[in-house]
Amino acid sequence: MKAERKTIQTEPNRPVPLGVSRCQEQYDFAVFLPGTKACELHIYDLEKGKATVSLSLFAQEGWPGFFAGSIAAKELPECFGYRYAVSGREFLDPYAKYTVGRDVFGVRGECYGVVDEEMAYACYAKKNGLTAKYHPFVWQEDRPPRLAYEDMILYKLHVRGFTMTAPGVRHKGTYRGLLEKKDYLLELGVNALLLLPCAEFDEILEEEAYGVIPSFARPPQAAREGGSRPKEVLASDERYPLGVCGDARGVEPAKKPRVNYWGFAKESSYFAPKASYASKPYQAASEFKQMVAGMHAGGIEVLLEMDFKPSDNPNMIRDSLIFWVQEYHVDGFRYNTELFPARMAALCPELSGVKILSSGFGDVEGIRRVSGFGEMLPRRQGGGVFTDVSASHGTWQEAPGEKTVLAEYNEGFLREIRRFVKGDEEMVGAVAARLERQTGVVGTINYLADHNGFTLADVYAYDVKHNEANGEDNRDGTDYNFSWNCGAEGSTKKKKVLKLRSQMRRNALILLFISLGTPMLLAGDEFGNSQDGNNNAYCQDNEIGWVTWKQLRANRDQFEFVKQLIALRKAHPVLRNKIPLRGMDYISCGCPDVSRHGTKAWYPDYSNYSRTLAVLFCGKYAMIDRKTPDQSIYLAANMHWEPHVFDLPDINDGEELSFLLASDEDCAATGQRTFEVPPRSIVLFIGKKSGKKSGAGKQMAEPALAAASGRGNETGEGRPRKKAVSVQKPGSGGVG
Repeated sequence: MKAERKTIQTEPNRPVPLGVSRCQEQYDFAVFLPGTKACELHIYDLEKGKATVSLSLFAQEGWPGFFAGSIAAKELPECFGYRYAVSGREFLDPYAKYTVGRDVFGVRGECYGVVDEEMAYACYAKKNGLTAKYHPFVWQEDRPPRLAYEDMILYKLHVRGFTMTAPGVRHKGTYRGLLEKKDYLLELGVNALLLLPCAEFDEILEEEAYGVIPSFARPPQAAREGGSRPKEVLASDERYPLGVCGDARGVEPAKKPRVNYWGFAKESSYFAPKASYASKPYQAASEFKQMVAGMHAGGIEVLLEMDFKPSDNPNMIRDSLIFWVQEYHVDGFRYNTELFPARMAALCPELSGVKILSSGFGDVEGIRRVSGFGEMLPRRQGGGVFTDVSASHGTWQEAPGEKTVLAEYNEGFLREIRRFVKGDEEMVGAVAARLERQTGVVGTINYLADHNGFTLADVYAYDVKHNEANGEDNRDGTDYNFSWNCGAEGSTKKKKVLKLRSQMRRNALILLFISLGTPMLLAGDEFGNSQDGNNNAYCQDNEIGWVTWKQLRANRDQFEFVKQLIALRKAHPVLRNKIPLRGMDYISCGCPDVSRHGTKAWYPDYSNYSRTLAVLFCGKYAMIDRKTPDQSIYLAANMHWEPHVFDLPDINDGEELSFLLASDEDCAATGQRTFEVPPRSIVLFIGKKSGKKSGAGKQMAEPALAAASGRGNETGEGRPRKKAVSVQKPGSGGVG
């Protein structure tokens, strides 16, 4: 749309702050465009649906690349949008706080009568314009949880895909829909969310294939003014008219374009929340704030993934992070830290205490050797640092200190755990190190599956990727998934295969929640969500990319199992140790803080053919309170296709190991000094005082398990199960 030329009185203005702001009776515009000699500002009257003003901004002397100007408010339309233009090409303001024209995901439609097929509008309006429809959100007593990394149960999800098929959710695919699932998250035990990009981005991947949106498919005026989206827009196959570019009279539709479902786009507005993720697109800002406030009220932190570009100015990256913290009370970020170092972000005063996740920090162990517990890295007040236990008193000494705000996004954990669980050789030593990994310098994020790759269910259902739906002849996506189909590719009705797959998933989940660090669960992995073998669902805004909630009913037992593991982790500080483990008995209690074992106690087997590993976390090195030490946790893992007998190690001071749970549902405790671990399975034991009846270890195990399943009284003591763990069948095992 060609802008109409109109003369407006403009004045030079210093380019601070960037973006657009109201100052008394004028609007100030400022933008930073390095390497640009001239910049125009186009103003659009959104009520009349046309461009009204095209004017040049002033280049700022002494500020290379900065352009700014001021316009009297009386000269502007009552409700206006704006875009910048360089050499005739229009683009969004990188500092835009709101956008219009992208109200429906996957569609560039009309906004206030302006049909735009190129790009959305950044919008700013006077008191009677668009801002009145946003219903500004007023923060009440919002108190972010401020969790330590060791205490977090991180849950990664896509705002849209998480609720699109969720039963009972009224506002599917939106911030409000996510908030409606808060009770589910609390039931599971989640206390932190990592959201895929929620900043405004252009999701259309194939612009040349995009046709004109027919009038019957456009949101009606009521929706554009803040009402609910029409039902016809949310229909199954025609929820947004991606391929419906004709009309009911039989015009041939254009080719259906692909959409950037994940949000890692070429062009993004880093200050504006995604409008199409809101139930009322023109209230996206307030809905996002309501979601964050609601999660905080339930003790759940909210972290964002941000996708910055190599061409983005580091100052803009910093400003964007600060804006999301100050305006939306976000608790942390994961972004490409090579563009703006994580350490620099954490040292920024406005980002004090904000969590920063990065793919790596170089030689962490070297930093620790030089700087003790990471004095070279940013830390925040209030977390506390635990010193060594006093040998004379045997109690923890808590010293005033600070808590790290940086964490490593640990992809190595995914690779090595997957290889170990499927039975690869030469993995025992590497997996043992992963279970104990706690640098004391930065946090560690452990995960089994990410948005980019197989889901946990697909890791043990497919040998190879199946990305045919992406339209790239299955050439996209990684070929190295460290997966195993357990005897049948994809869906099957073979009971032995299904049982083995369930057991393999449980093995991986046990290793995830027993490991030191922060466990991260991909949305849907708690009940076996599948993407049908697609390991690169970047453009699958459909049932492939969405969480399939019908699997929850089919795999309810796995959901309950994950609840048990999360409750176990929260109940035992020995699994959330805040200092690096040494593998030494430095408090003279008769047992090191962590020890490795094989089938023979105290003798780990690191041979290349070994597939057995046992790890003991001594509870005396973690305190439930200042006087009560925790119980010990013993893990016995047998990834071999044959059963193996494990010796149970002696624990000093009258403590003995008792059966807790197993990945093999048919496994039972024996009450002996040795224990046969079935093929491809993991067994957990818990320490308890000797002199009591051991049985199957219910005296110590049941309270934690009962808390996870909702049983038990107010004291945390659970009632005995109707059916204990069933007796192991002789010679039983998985599929070799």
